[in-house]
Amino acid sequence: SEMCIRDRSTQSTGTPHRAMVKARQFVVSPIDEKMRQVSARVVVDIAKPGVSLLHPESEKKIQFFPFTHIQSWLSSKQAFGLQVLDAKQEVQTLWFRTKESENIISALKGCVDEILADRKKSATSKRIAEGIIGGYLDKGAGERSNQLRQIVAEATSDDDVETQRTAIWKLSLLTGVSDVCKEEIITAGHLEATLVLVRSQDPKLQCHLAGMIANCAQLDQLRLPICELGAVRPLITLAQSGVSEVCRVAVAALAIISASSTVREDLAKRGTMQLFASMMEDANNDPLLQRSALAGFSALACDERFNSLLVSEGSIKSLVSLAKAVCDVPGKTAEVLSAQVSETIFTLSFKDNLKFDLIHHGSIPVLGIMMNRTEKRTQKFVVGAMQNLLGATGNESTAIGAESEKLELENEVNELRTNLSALTEEVESLRELATNKIDQDTAREQAEAIRLMASIAKDLGGQLYPEGDESIEQVIADGEEALDSLEQIICTQ
Repeated sequence: SEMCIRDRSTQSTGTPHRAMVKARQFVVSPIDEKMRQVSARVVVDIAKPGVSLLHPESEKKIQFFPFTHIQSWLSSKQAFGLQVLDAKQEVQTLWFRTKESENIISALKGCVDEILADRKKSATSKRIAEGIIGGYLDKGAGERSNQLRQIVAEATSDDDVETQRTAIWKLSLLTGVSDVCKEEIITAGHLEATLVLVRSQDPKLQCHLAGMIANCAQLDQLRLPICELGAVRPLITLAQSGVSEVCRVAVAALAIISASSTVREDLAKRGTMQLFASMMEDANNDPLLQRSALAGFSALACDERFNSLLVSEGSIKSLVSLAKAVCDVPGKTAEVLSAQVSETIFTLSFKDNLKFDLIHHGSIPVLGIMMNRTEKRTQKFVVGAMQNLLGATGNESTAIGAESEKLELENEVNELRTNLSALTEEVESLRELATNKIDQDTAREQAEAIRLMASIAKDLGGQLYPEGDESIEQVIADGEEALDSLEQIICTQ
């Protein structure tokens, strides 16, 4: 797909942003027993993506609820409740003890207002983008060329950052939809003129500039001219900027360029293989960046001309480290990364001069763990790589089809056995639960929890019916009377 970077506002990473994040974090005590077993206190972290429950000391994420899964929120003087959709799309209510209910709800409402404002701004940007694209495509060849010259002039002759950013955004937008525009950007010298903007300190402008180059590189015949015009060094500079959005787009552009064998030598000389290897490290914790870096690394590493460079730089270690990080992780992103990394290891395993380094850096045990993945494509590459590294056929006619099918069946059998074992354990635990009486301490704790819920219900009833309601009051009175009876039974029996 074409890369088109939209002009959107992003949060500042300075002190004001950190202060705002801290203002939206609240330490609460969960009422739910399962969550209390994880931590007696949790941090409710409210941000645009959703509400996260964090461990108060390690800040490790316990649970995350996007705003699309949050049905409503509830509050009283002593508690705060959150109604969310669970994995089965059923409504679940989570209660927390806190005296900051009003502040939590205020933070939630503020976050929702910001999301709505962003959507409105995004819709406005979309209309502007559609107008620019439509106006360009409706013009003749001469008028299009004049428009591009005018936009490039705005980007290079004006010192106003906002004007420069808007101009480069327009170029990235147009190169994303028109192959003619891509070619003219290269042949008319517009790329060379705009490369000076790599020195800009504006991250949005840098994203748009890298996006424009990535769009132009979608055409194979333009990849060599892009390198000849000197775009590789600016892209490497952007990839090392430290700003995640800029790094992502710049590395993606370099990965697209590396797909052409005619430019790989220039890329290798400038140290892009080592750059890709460093971007694959698990410390980055950015799957999008890792996918692009792995694609570029694979293109260079699997080219025989650079096998010796691959060994001398020690970049195979980074490849195996990435495989180790995703080998048993669930989720679609991990599936894609596992398929990519196993394919790269499989291809490299045919090279006799690379087998030692693959084995030395621990690819055999990692591939062994990756065998448990259920994706057929990944299984084929894993089995083939294992055969090559362990001294099987060691050539491109390696027979892995039958082994892969056998492995898939074994995985299914193991999964069924695991499920059967889990069900058996669950039945046994239910039987044991049915035969054992509940002890007095547990009963008292449960009665106390019911008493708290009754207090919350009473507070909510007072908020909903400030002038009183006989039926609600009767229900609460009956509940309290029943609870008194239960507590007496617990004390005497």
